[in-house]
Amino acid sequence: MMEESAKASKKRKKSSKSKAKAEPEERASPKKRKKDPNAPKKARSAYQLYANSVREEIKAENPDKSFGEQTKIMATKWKELGEEDKAAWQEKAETDKARFKDAMADYEPPSDVEVTPKKGKGKKGKAAKDPNAPKRATTAYFFFLADTRETAKAENPGLSVTELSKVIGAKWKELTPEEKSKFEEKAKADKERYAEEVAAYKGKKAAEEDPMEEDDSSDAGSDSD
Repeated sequence: MMEESAKASKKRKKSSKSKAKAEPEERASPKKRKKDPNAPKKARSAYQLYANSVREEIKAENPDKSFGEQTKIMATKWKELGEEDKAAWQEKAETDKARFKDAMADYEPPSDVEVTPKKGKGKKGKAAKDPNAPKRATTAYFFFLADTRETAKAENPGLSVTELSKVIGAKWKELTPEEKSKFEEKAKADKERYAEEVAAYKGKKAAEEDPMEEDDSSDAGSDSD
């Protein structure tokens, strides 16, 4: 009788374990943020605008390539563009950025839509940009572009951004080495400014990540006194 009761209790334990395995725990699924279809379309970068304009052409020229391979071709073509051509897309990006900013100023989301800035990394693990990071150095051509844009607009009121950039690009090519040197000097100074700011920025970030290092150096200074 003792053996039979022991076997029965073992069977009950096994059946209870199998039931526990068969019934998975219910996990609360995270709530997805509701998107407003009428929300302003986000501003696109110069590269995104360029990619949108050449995507169909790349597809037609490379029908056997995968999406990833076609994207690499687009990126290569973008890198091969001259400063004048890139300037046209950057002008468009600035216009699109202003459009988005104005649209967001007038936008009122519905009460059931939460509009909060995303934190941390994006979809593909790309770190969010630090607004305090140093502004990249400007090239000689872009100093020339900034210097002549308004005059070129006034002289060519009917031209599109792309056409206007081509006009400015042609003017840049017509400059003598002496005339270009003025803008090249500005670019050189800005490159040095950027290098100094990057060094200071990295030092500040390192101190924030490891405050003990700064404390140790200050303690060492007080000991020497």
